[in-house]
Amino acid sequence: MLKEQINETSAHAIITQVASYFDAVDQAVRVGDTNKRYSVTTNACTSSSAPIANGSFTNVIVSPTADNMADLYNGFIYAKLGIKLKVTKAHAASGAIGTGATNVAHYPSIWVGFKDAAQAIAQYQVLANGNTIYNQPNAITEFYITACADVDSVKKTDVFSRARHKDVWQKVDTVRTGVIIPLNNIAAGAETPEIDLVMKIDIRRFLPLATVKFLPAFVGNLSLRIQFKPDALVCAPLTLEDVLGSPIKLGKATDDYHITNRFIPLGQPFRCINNVTVAANVPTVAFHDDQVVTCSSFTVKECNTVIPCFGLDDYLYQQLVQR
Repeated sequence: MLKEQINETSAHAIITQVASYFDAVDQAVRVGDTNKRYSVTTNACTSSSAPIANGSFTNVIVSPTADNMADLYNGFIYAKLGIKLKVTKAHAASGAIGTGATNVAHYPSIWVGFKDAAQAIAQYQVLANGNTIYNQPNAITEFYITACADVDSVKKTDVFSRARHKDVWQKVDTVRTGVIIPLNNIAAGAETPEIDLVMKIDIRRFLPLATVKFLPAFVGNLSLRIQFKPDALVCAPLTLEDVLGSPIKLGKATDDYHITNRFIPLGQPFRCINNVTVAANVPTVAFHDDQVVTCSSFTVKECNTVIPCFGLDDYLYQQLVQR
C-alpha cells in the first residue's frame, strides 16, 4: 500500500491495497527481470537446527537471500524425516522370495507415509522481522481443505508432495511421500529400523503465501516457524497379487483374501496379510483382521528452504521501494 494510506482502518481497503501492490510487483517482474536466470539458494533451518525432536518448532527463511527478488511460487521446503514403527500383532515368516513353485514374489507389505507432504506440518506461523503476522495451530486441516481443489493430474505428477491410494494399491513406483515396509517374521511390539521419508512442501501451500508469487528483498526478513509431527501419517496394506506375482498361484488362492483397500491413519485397525506360504504353486494365506501400526519415533533429520531468486531492474525495484 502507499505510505500515505498506512493508517487506513477498513480491513477490506487494506486487503485491496495489499493485493494491488503485489499485482504491481507481478507487472514489474514481467518487464524488468535483469539477469533472466535464477540463483537457487538453499537455507538451513534455525532455532532449532536439525535434527529436530518430535513436536519442536524450527524456523525457515522464505525471503530472497540472493539478488533482490524471490520466486515464492516455485520455492519449497525440503525435509527428511526419520520414523520408527511398531505393529501390535506378530507377522509369521512367509515363503522365500523367488519364482519357484514354493516361492513368493514379495513379502506381505504395507505402505506408510503422508497422503499430502504438507500434512507433516502440524502448526505454523508466518513471521515478519521476528513478529508473528499469522498463526495456524491446525495446519493439517488447512492443508486438507486447500488440497481439495487440486485436480487428479496434479496429485499424479507431483510425486514428492502427494500420494494417491490407487498408485499405492497398484504399487506404482512413483509414490515418494511414503515407503513400502515388508512385514515378514516380525514380533509383536518390535520396533523397525529407522525409515527415511523425503518431503517436498511448496511455499505456496501456506495459505497467507498462496497468492504471493514474487517477494522483494526490501520487505525484510520473512520466515516460517513450523512444527513437524507424525499425526497425519497413514498406512495402506499391499495386495495379495503383489505377494504372489504369478497368475497361476493367485488363481489357486481359494480363501477370501479381501484386505483393507484405503488409507488408514496410524493407530487404527485394518485387515492385512499375515503371511503366505506356497506348496506346489498352491498358496496358503493367513490374515490379521485388526492389525494396528503405530509410530514409536519421529525425528526431522534435515530441513531446508529452496528459494529461487533473481534480479529486478534497479529503476523498477526502486519504484516498488517507494510505494
